[in-house]
Amino acid sequence: EVLLENAEEYLHYVIRFQNTGSASAINVRVQNTLDDKLDWKTLEVQEVSHYNRTEITNGNQVSFIFDNIYLPDSTSNEPLSHGYITYRIKPKPGIVLDDIISNSANIYFDYNEAVVTNTVMTKFVEILNTTDNVISEVAAFPNPSRDFVNFTWGDLGESAALELQIKDISGRIIISFAALSTDTTIRWDTN
Repeated sequence: EVLLENAEEYLHYVIRFQNTGSASAINVRVQNTLDDKLDWKTLEVQEVSHYNRTEITNGNQVSFIFDNIYLPDSTSNEPLSHGYITYRIKPKPGIVLDDIISNSANIYFDYNEAVVTNTVMTKFVEILNTTDNVISEVAAFPNPSRDFVNFTWGDLGESAALELQIKDISGRIIISFAALSTDTTIRWDTN
């Protein structure tokens, strides 16, 4: 959610990808169709994991093209099998209360079918739905992790619970849980 009064500010996006195939990906292409409420002329690529070029066609089709990336597969080199793009873009003028901007991307590794990212939706509101955060610091380790994560944080207060989610690199929720103590270890099956 974004306050309507901030509708002229940049929206920030991160697209992450990983080669989970069985060989290096020679070329990777990330296709991102911009919502019609986004002004493509304000698009600013902020950071990329690998050298690439960006193409915009038809006013809303953005392609991030990684030629000759030779992205290793995750079984032969997991740390180097990841890539990402971060960019920011402004909404077009005329955003009104309850407008929603959605965004997702298609990621192509060489000539394989697209891997579709999760869809993120930004809604413009008058009041943000937030609650007071009683936690000053949260630690999660190890990061990255395969099958467990340790969490520590300060006192939650009497009968308070902390809602936590663990997501994979694609943003899919692996596990959700409510934690009552200040130290928690969560394990899950990676198979």
